[in-house]
Amino acid sequence: MTNPEWIAACRSGELDTMPRGVVVNGRSIVLWRTRKGQVVALDDSCPHQGNALSLGAIVGDSIRCPAHGWAVSSDGWCDRAGSGVPVHTAQERDEMIFVRLNRR
Repeated sequence: MTNPEWIAACRSGELDTMPRGVVVNGRSIVLWRTRKGQVVALDDSCPHQGNALSLGAIVGDSIRCPAHGWAVSSDGWCDRAGSGVPVHTAQERDEMIFVRLNRR
């Protein structure tokens, strides 16, 4: 099931050098920017043990889980876990970050 709606997640200025956890339509999402400034939106759950990625750190184009330091890339993949997390479409416009939720 897909959600075709764009939902405002936060203001652009609220997304800086730290990951940001938000709730979009009842779903926990982590937002961050890559080195080139692209906004990334993933489920806020490490594929290893489900820890909140929003409490981790951004390293290049990946986010590191705060529990064990495993890196989850901007495409949702984690080499150490051999699996990934759902990626959502993010867009920045009018000084806002919008998210369109994809499949679970």
